[in-house]
Amino acid sequence: MKRMIWMISLIILMSACSNTENTVDIEVTEEYQFMEIDKVRSGEASAQKTKNIQDREVMKRIIEQVNDLPVKTIEDQQKTFNQLRQETVFFFWFTEEDWFSDLSKVRDSQQPVYTFIAKPDGTFYLGDPTKESKKISFVTKEKHPELFQQFQKELDLNF
Repeated sequence: MKRMIWMISLIILMSACSNTENTVDIEVTEEYQFMEIDKVRSGEASAQKTKNIQDREVMKRIIEQVNDLPVKTIEDQQKTFNQLRQETVFFFWFTEEDWFSDLSKVRDSQQPVYTFIAKPDGTFYLGDPTKESKKISFVTKEKHPELFQQFQKELDLNF
């Protein structure tokens, strides 16, 4: 009987320890030379609400902070994106070259691009870096308004 109780306790302990948080692991590579941040309100963006950054340290810091966020898989992507089109969101784009000034390059580009979306309430929608398309596949389990505010202050996103 003691042995059975010990085994049950061990199984419970092991299952508790294996319940790790899922996070997205965006690789900080030399490929990402440019970051563009676009503020999109109700599905519309404008050049006045765009910021371009080439500082590799800033990009690295942003990526590292997003990497630590616990996420879950988006169950209904279409519903999620329809909902996001009605709100104010910030798109963070990371790419190898500055093709933002010539969007025709985007269609033909084979270069790596990583994107995540942040809402002012601190909800982050992250791409899947393990897939070639890197499409938005995850949402944070909790809101992180302090992280969004930090990005807003550090990157001067008050437009």
